[in-house]
Amino acid sequence: MEKEEISVEKTTEPKKDVVKEEQNDTEKFALPKGPTIAGTAVITLLAGSIIFGYLGYYITKNFISPRPVYITEQCVECEECKECEETECTVKEEKECKCPNSQITLFNEGWMKHISSDVKLNLETPSYSDKQELLGEKVLYTWDARISKIEDSGNLDFKNYVKTISAYYFPVSLPQGFGCGAGCAKENVINIHVFKNGSNLTLEKARDQLLSNVDPETGKITGEIKNKWGERTYEYLWEGVGGQLQGNLVVKNGNIYQATYYLAGEGESLNIAKKVLDSIRFN
Repeated sequence: MEKEEISVEKTTEPKKDVVKEEQNDTEKFALPKGPTIAGTAVITLLAGSIIFGYLGYYITKNFISPRPVYITEQCVECEECKECEETECTVKEEKECKCPNSQITLFNEGWMKHISSDVKLNLETPSYSDKQELLGEKVLYTWDARISKIEDSGNLDFKNYVKTISAYYFPVSLPQGFGCGAGCAKENVINIHVFKNGSNLTLEKARDQLLSNVDPETGKITGEIKNKWGERTYEYLWEGVGGQLQGNLVVKNGNIYQATYYLAGEGESLNIAKKVLDSIRFN
């Protein structure tokens, strides 16, 4: 994959809550030429999931190698329409917006909030880390958040793909010779694929399209419409050869959000992963 250049806005350290926001694609920041240890670990583990086919085709669609979300405290500028006299045109005045409450209020005290303002999505991750034994070695696990874009988006469930926001609890490095399918390292992975809702699908029609994409010979989906994150959502379980994957569909803001998550952690790790999932908001 060809390396992308991304820019970073100058950041400041807030006194209290820290906010992450996706940055403008027009600015540029050169990514490191060589892979980092953490990057190598992520790629190795994800590649293992694909090579061994633990969850088959569906898991390879939803588990991807991500890129960073950068930190900024700035709220996005917006436009306020001002109606003029009938003989004059409509004028738009720019003014500084106040951040929505969901962007300035933390659900989990001391965590970091990540904001992707262009698709109106935010979530939180903790500073929590722990060590777990892999092949006789104690390996450090940490939480991180990323933005990525799938190159072969034609295999996804909806058209007009925009990006994927991910939060995951992964090992910083892997012991030499370690390789297996998804979940064997007790990792927690949350991906949110974002699509422009160009066909103005309702939640029910988005659900029907998702179901129509399932090959009954390789898997099945069961689910129901319920409330989650303060939204109407189709919550489902995909089951296939070798495993299963949970997911939710939300239709809002002119977008279709497809959240998929695979939580293989145990004890405190799993409880924290559920809190990360619950912190997602679409506004």
